[in-house]
Amino acid sequence: MNPKNQQSTRNQVCVCVDDVSATGYTGAFYHAYAKDGVTFTTSVELISRMNNFYDVLGYPQSDVALRSFFEEKQTDYAQLNTSRRELLAKEGLGSPQAQHGKIATFQVFVMYRTNATWQGELRWVEKDRTVYFRSALEFLKLIDDALERAVNKNI
Repeated sequence: MNPKNQQSTRNQVCVCVDDVSATGYTGAFYHAYAKDGVTFTTSVELISRMNNFYDVLGYPQSDVALRSFFEEKQTDYAQLNTSRRELLAKEGLGSPQAQHGKIATFQVFVMYRTNATWQGELRWVEKDRTVYFRSALEFLKLIDDALERAVNKNI
């Protein structure tokens, strides 16, 4: 990660990709609040689970409430705050930097969640390359590009 961003890495995530197929990629992401990773089987699931992690962590805060086709359910702030306290009490339990995927490893630092998407920094660990992304879609496209190169050995 860029040294200028080290002052607030409590939301840093390590995405470990263990398998790539024609339908996508699978793996787990790790954070500083748990020893075990949060598994994902699709890129959409990765985004959804990381977004849930940021919601519980409360950082970075989202500037909009996501909409739905269905009746809006009220956010249970008491439950969210309880979950946040439980999560924060576990800080230091995990070591995201120590994790590595079988195919590729990415350090992710989401700096902002504005305009209903993410902005941040993505580091491909194996190649020590860092890029900034302006949306969750761009984040996924960068990972897809890196995985295509890793699998085809065109790195």
